[in-house]
Amino acid sequence: MMRNIYLISLTVALTSFLVKAGFANRAESTLRELGHYDGIPDCYRVGLQKAETLRDSLQSRDALFAVILINMYSNPNCYLFKTKQGGLFNEKLNKEIQNNYQRDANSRLWIQVGNLVNKATELLGIKTYQAVYRGCSHNPDLSRTEFSFRRITSTSRDPQVADFYTGGETFIIIEGARGLDMHRYSQIPDEAEIILQSTNIYLIEEYTRNKTEIREKIDKVLPGMQQVKLFVRLRQIHRRNFISRLIENAFRLWT
Repeated sequence: MMRNIYLISLTVALTSFLVKAGFANRAESTLRELGHYDGIPDCYRVGLQKAETLRDSLQSRDALFAVILINMYSNPNCYLFKTKQGGLFNEKLNKEIQNNYQRDANSRLWIQVGNLVNKATELLGIKTYQAVYRGCSHNPDLSRTEFSFRRITSTSRDPQVADFYTGGETFIIIEGARGLDMHRYSQIPDEAEIILQSTNIYLIEEYTRNKTEIREKIDKVLPGMQQVKLFVRLRQIHRRNFISRLIENAFRLWT
C-alpha cells in the first residue's frame, strides 16, 4: 500500500514538473543543445517555415514546435552536418533509441529528442488506421509473440509506397496502428506517410518465408508487387495502466 502511495506521489510530482516545463520550452531548449551539429539550424529553419504556413490552424506554441520537430524528422535533407557527415537527423535519432550500449550525455540528449517527437505526434493528433504498410530491407526479429520496432517508425497507407522501400526483403502490414498522418507536416507529402511512436507494441499475427504463401498474401494487397523474402502481419496492442493514464491526463493540462 505504501509503495503504491509512493509511486502515485512520484508520478504526480513528475507530471507537475512536465506541466510547468511545457512542451515548447523543452523542445526549444533541446533544439538549442543540438545546435553543435552545424546542419541542425538549417533543418530548424525549414521546419519553422513549414510551421509558419500552418500558423493559422495551430492552436498553441506547443503545436508550432511539434510541427517543427515532425518536419525535421521527415526532411530527407536534414543532415547533422552540412557536409552530410554523421548522416541524417532521423537516422541518428533512431539509432540512439534502438541501441542498448551505455549512455553518455550525447545519447541522453537524443533519447530526449525521441521523447519529444513521440509527444509531438500526440499534440498534432494521433488516429487509428485499419491498416498501414512498411517495407524494410532487413528481416526483423520475430522470435517472440510481441514485437516492437523500438524506433520512430515511418509507414504508409499506400502499399505501393511500402513496396518501394522493401529492397526485395520484407513487407509488413500493421493493423489497428495508431499514428500521425504526415500529409500537412512532411517535406514529402505525397507518400501517405503515417508516423508511429517508438513505444508502440505489436502482436505478431502471422509471418511467412514461403514464396507461394507470400505471393498469395501480397496479391490480395497489391497485385503485381515485387517478390519479397518475408511477409509479416502485425496488430498494435493498446495497453494503458494507471500511471500511463495519469501522465497522459497531466500532459493534457498543458497541451
